[in-house]
Amino acid sequence: MTQETVAAVIPTKNVAHIIKPALDALRLCDEVIIVDMFSTDDTKQVCESYPNVRFFEREDYIYGNFNFGVEQARSNWIIRVDSDEVLSSTLAGSIRAVLEAGNDATHKCYTAEPHLYMFGYRMKYGWGAKSGRPTLFRRGVAQYRVRSEHEDLQSEHP
Repeated sequence: MTQETVAAVIPTKNVAHIIKPALDALRLCDEVIIVDMFSTDDTKQVCESYPNVRFFEREDYIYGNFNFGVEQARSNWIIRVDSDEVLSSTLAGSIRAVLEAGNDATHKCYTAEPHLYMFGYRMKYGWGAKSGRPTLFRRGVAQYRVRSEHEDLQSEHP
């Protein structure tokens, strides 16, 4: 059985000072697709120092850029992640388990509980208390509608 492949897609702009921990945690990915909105800092240089990164520049709404990144991916699975987000070792292990299980037609989208921090403290209320969001999905089954500033990733297979 061939192991499934995975790409992370990250929309960016001027994140050179924060993106390294996210990219370090994504070494498990076959590819990391960066869709950058023409940063004026060293974002491109930082990202391209990682061998699994593919870097694109595109000016669009952040969710439009995410959808574009998904379209560029060659991998079977997509991880939805932000430039300041770091996958925990537990979540990375869960993702590896899905990939090693091979082609499971039953599951096409997985949610993960986000642990959000502000000023070093975990958020317990508001958005930080949200129970889960689509984090790993099979390419082609989820996208943003690109209709508003705050929207959720839409999946045709929960």
